[in-house]
Amino acid sequence: MHEFTYQTVVASTLEAVWDFHTLPSNLTDLSPKTMRVTVSDIQIKVTENASVTLFMRPPGCPIALPWTSHFSNVNKPNGFVDTQGVGPFASWEHTHTFVEEVSTVCIHDSVRFSVPGWFFGDYLIAPFVKRQLAETFAFREARLTERLGKR
Repeated sequence: MHEFTYQTVVASTLEAVWDFHTLPSNLTDLSPKTMRVTVSDIQIKVTENASVTLFMRPPGCPIALPWTSHFSNVNKPNGFVDTQGVGPFASWEHTHTFVEEVSTVCIHDSVRFSVPGWFFGDYLIAPFVKRQLAETFAFREARLTERLGKR
């Protein structure tokens, strides 16, 4: 199992951060254009046991890959967990935690994942995934500060 964490601080309210993150349709805006992410049902909101399917087509990938996220541990407005049902990973669990501070909100993302390919996946695929996650979350940080406020 591999772990990746990222922290973003925005000058916003806890309610605004919650509202933004619980609309899966915002994933398109939070994903680098090179990933070509689309959400199948933009009306879905994050609620306990809800699911959403998205499609992504990373650079060099000839087809759009489906990804189904299941939401659990929904604790409004402090966070939730999304777990991959269908998707490219052997397992994926993304914990979103929102902590209100003085005039800001700290968004803490913790991703635990495993890749297919046993030994080879751990040494060949996982480092690539971690690089891609670092780039994606840096992009998200820029987008979140644009949408929700700068620190």
